[in-house]
Parts: sequence; C-alpha cells; structure tokens
Amino acid sequence: MKILIDGDACPVKKEIAEIGLKYNIQTFYFCSLSHYSDYSIFSKWILVDNEDQAVDMAILNKICSGDILITQDYGLASLALNKKAYVLSNSGKRFTENNIDHYLLQRYLSLQQRKMKVKTTKQRKRTKEEDVDFKRSLEKLIHIIIKDPQQRKN
Repeated sequence: MKILIDGDACPVKKEIAEIGLKYNIQTFYFCSLSHYSDYSIFSKWILVDNEDQAVDMAILNKICSGDILITQDYGLASLALNKKAYVLSNSGKRFTENNIDHYLLQRYLSLQQRKMKVKTTKQRKRTKEEDVDFKRSLEKLIHIIIKDPQQRKN
C-alpha cells in the first residue's frame, strides 16, 4: 500500500506526510512543476510538465490495487476506483463504486451551470477542524485496509 496525492491543489499535504510517516506508508506527491513545495523528506515528489492532465496520467500510471489516492478530481477518482484503489477527497470523503456516479453527475451539472453563467457560491476558507477531520478519515481508511484489504464499501 502506498498513498498517492493529486498535489497541485491539495490543502492537506502536511497532514498526509504526517500520517504516512506515522504508519510507515510511502507517499507520492504528483504535481506540475509550477506547484512544487516540499513538505516531507519521507515523501517522494513526482514532477510533471504543466500540461493539461499530466498529473492525472502520471498517477494512473503509478497507482495499483490497494493504494490510497487523495484527490478532488471526480474523473480521476473514478479511474482509480476502476483500478481497485481506495480514494479520499481532500475533505476526507470516501469515493466508492457506490457513490462515484453521483459525484460525476454533480460535476457535469456544475459545468452546465458555469456555461450558462449561473452564479455559484464562493469557496470558503478551509478550517483547522476540516484538516483534523481529514486526518481522522485517512487513518480510519488505513485501519480498514490493514484489517481487511478486500473491504471495498463505506
């Protein structure tokens, strides 16, 4: 098991590094050259060109069954689930085969609203409590995988 991070816009890089170190799980941060910032000597950084989808492609080439992916990208989450990986959002939500279609539909509807220039709500500042919740979710998932690697549901 390893942890792979879609690192370009990940707000919990430091928290992931701490948990990776705590559980001795190798972590890989994937980011474009313009988003690199080192948070841990324990982690490995995989830098890619600033091309569209380059980070996603690098992750998909590296991820294996049983790995954990941290991403906000629903499309990437769906592809990782097809590879039998576990997927968490930056907020700690777990993406599963049972709920990914809902998130993909939500992404499609949001895109349609943006095309129609419908005003959407502003993103609020992330709180420390959300970082704690994320760490709790990641640790819970690690414990689930350690106890029963075949477990795929919430």
